[in-house]
Amino acid sequence: MLENNLLKTLISVIAGALIGLIIHILNKIFCLSGSCPLANNIWISLIYGALVGLLFSLSR
Repeated sequence: MLENNLLKTLISVIAGALIGLIIHILNKIFCLSGSCPLANNIWISLIYGALVGLLFSLSR
């Protein structure tokens, strides 16, 4: 049971990080001024996405 919950949490964190990467790429395309915080640093968008995925998995 614990392994199943851990696996779901890990998948959610990875999915969140991938969504953060997609947001980073899209912001690089659409935010040409460079003032968008997610577009300036890929690590911020990856960590932010992973944290959102973690919070999503813990809320269920």
